Amino acid sequence: MMSTSKPAPLRIIFDSREFELSHGRAPRGRGSWAFSQYRRPDPLSKDVHFSPGGMTLAEARKWLVARLRAMGVEGEHVIYILP
Repeated sequence: MMSTSKPAPLRIIFDSREFELSHGRAPRGRGSWAFSQYRRPDPLSKDVHFSPGGMTLAEARKWLVARLRAMGVEGEHVIYILP
């Protein structure tokens, strides 16, 4: 009998501590947001995802989740909102 198990759902935990330490406030407003699975990545690496410009943080988070799903990412991940 074939197994019909579902893939692990994607669960993202967004961490804004680095942004808050750098800017002195919580992230808000519109802009081009940067995300990474590493707290302090090389900004020129493929480990950084830049949202299209002019998005709110909520829109950028949704954009990133859709992008990660399209890439086949599964499971639970901490994603850092970069300064």
